[in-house]
Amino acid sequence: MNEHTYNFDEFVDRHGSDCKKYSPVKYTSDVLPMWIADTDFKVAKEVIAAAEKRAEHPVFGYPYELPAFNTAVQGWMKRRHNWDISTDSVEFATGVIPAHIFCIRAFTHPGDKIVCQTPLYPPLREAVVDNGRTLVNNVLINNDGHFEIDFEDLDKKLADPRTTMFILCNPHNPTGRSFNREELEKIAELCLKNDVFVFADEIHADITFSGHEHVPFASLSKEISDITITGINPGKAFNVAGVRTAAVIIENKKLMDKYIISRKNNKGMGRTVFGQNVFIACYENGDDYVDQEVAYLEKNLDYLDKYLKENVPEIKFHKAEATYLMWLDCRELGLSQAELLKLFEEDGKLGMNDGATFGTEGIGFVRMNIAAPKSTVEEGCKRLKKAVDAWKERQ
Repeated sequence: MNEHTYNFDEFVDRHGSDCKKYSPVKYTSDVLPMWIADTDFKVAKEVIAAAEKRAEHPVFGYPYELPAFNTAVQGWMKRRHNWDISTDSVEFATGVIPAHIFCIRAFTHPGDKIVCQTPLYPPLREAVVDNGRTLVNNVLINNDGHFEIDFEDLDKKLADPRTTMFILCNPHNPTGRSFNREELEKIAELCLKNDVFVFADEIHADITFSGHEHVPFASLSKEISDITITGINPGKAFNVAGVRTAAVIIENKKLMDKYIISRKNNKGMGRTVFGQNVFIACYENGDDYVDQEVAYLEKNLDYLDKYLKENVPEIKFHKAEATYLMWLDCRELGLSQAELLKLFEEDGKLGMNDGATFGTEGIGFVRMNIAAPKSTVEEGCKRLKKAVDAWKERQ
């Protein structure tokens, strides 16, 4: 039996807590927000205790770098993902996206091509364009809702001499894929063959469902670790995104040195008092919390899948392998993206992410966050049905 039991059924009213998800500027109070990637669950007891303990001291000055930051990541990776890393391979980042930007600036040049797999989390794509590089899409193949890698196309695009970097988002946001070892080894082979650096965004690694295993890309081999920087953050699994504290894992010292220089050049090296302590508490004491959370989320996933099949067959959905972000195919409704979002928000009183922001491949899709008590997910499903029923009545 677990040492601690967590009640994920408990409703937490987040209105008035300055959280972005429930911002009154985003949606009116009658709209149920199921969009941005944080959860509606209470933070783990040990994490709250760590923040409270630090808050007892009346001074919140500049913190020094706690060695426990590195050892916490080392222990978590070994326990959770069977990845042996040294403490020297761990470094601070203000977030996975800032780390991504530091890497773009350190390992590529303006005009270089950077390959990504679309549809893809908007900030990963935007960082490329915003920094004067050329974004190249390796479009995932939608095989009846199961997204697969087009390796022939990937090989062609990585082989372009102007391509210097590949973005791996695994688990993949928004499709919910957890790429298996065979797929990752094929990607690795192509990146090595074409001498392409890899930034691996593995922020959703800890939310992986039954029958699937998260394989850290850099753990495949020393050759791969030598060309890879991995971004991690407890923000998704532990609901602590607001403390803006992440880490990178870099086993190649030359890459590490370049990363640190880029971080310094972009003034991204300052840790925060609460962020550092919260980060450590998550990875040192969070096993019970994540184990129970994933089991709970899997029940929400099963509920959504069953409900849509039985009540809203017009919305197509393939069960996610990882993440709590569900990629819903609404193309059968035949609506423009603006009409689709309006339907859900005005007729269903439900707020979800616009699929088009993930790339043109996301047109006709919305992204739904099910990291909430089951009662919230049930209500969200009812609102989905209400919206589609309203659409039917107007046909």
